[in-house]
Amino acid sequence: MRKALLAGLAGLSLYAFGATAGAALLTLQQGANSYTGSTDARVRGDSGNVNTADAQTAGLNWVGQLSGGGDLRTLYSFNLSSVPTGATFSAASLKISSNFQDSSNASDTEVLTFGADLTSTTTFNPATVTWNTQPTPGTVLSSISVTSAKNGSGGTTGASTFASSTAFVTAIQNAYASGGQTVYFSLKATDENITGHTTNRYIFFTNSNEESVSPALRPELSLTYAVPEPGSLTLLGVAGMGLMARRRRTA
Repeated sequence: MRKALLAGLAGLSLYAFGATAGAALLTLQQGANSYTGSTDARVRGDSGNVNTADAQTAGLNWVGQLSGGGDLRTLYSFNLSSVPTGATFSAASLKISSNFQDSSNASDTEVLTFGADLTSTTTFNPATVTWNTQPTPGTVLSSISVTSAKNGSGGTTGASTFASSTAFVTAIQNAYASGGQTVYFSLKATDENITGHTTNRYIFFTNSNEESVSPALRPELSLTYAVPEPGSLTLLGVAGMGLMARRRRTA
C-alpha cells in the first residue's frame, strides 16, 4: 500500500509541476509600455579613463574599432522584475537599430564587414563606467555581422538582432533568479586588438537614453517564457490528501 501511495503521489507531482501556462512573449524597451528598466553606456579603448556618458545624449552607441587601434564597446542592462514569478525562459533575443556609419572621410569608400559579439557581463554604472573600469566580457551569447561604410553609403542600416541561444537563455534565467533581477550585456567586435589596423571600422546604434532621436529604435530585449498554472499546486495538495484518506480507510 505504501508503494502504491508513493507512486500515486509521484505521478501527481509530475502532472502538477508539469502543468504550465502557454508561452508568453515580453518585449522590454525603454519608454514602451511604461518600462524604465534599461540602461546602456559606450566605452572606448583609446580613452581608458574617460566616461563618455555625456556623448550619449545624441542617442548613439557603437561597436568596432578606430583607426588608431581603440576598440569600441557598448554595455547594456535590462531589469527583469516585470516578468511574472516562477517564469521559465525558452527564448531570448536582443534587437538593436543602426542609424548611420562613420562618415568622417568622404573620400574613403572602403566598406568593412566584421563580426560583433553579445556577451554576458556584470553590473556597471553608466554615469561612471570607463574602458578601464568596465566589467569583463563573459560568455558569448550570440553574434551578428555588421558593415561599416566610411562614406556613409551602404553598410548595415535598420535592425540587427542577436538571436536566441542556449547560453543566452541561461544568462536570462540566472539573472532572473538573482536578487537584483537585472541582466547585463557587453557588445564588442569579435576580433578586437587586431594588429596593424589603420582604418575606422565601426557602426553606430541608437541607445536607451530618453533623448534618443527615435524611441522606437531603442534596444529591445524579447523574452519567451512560461509560468506554472496557478491551480496545479492546489491539485497536487487535494489529490495527495485524498490518497492519504484512502490509505487510512484501507489500513
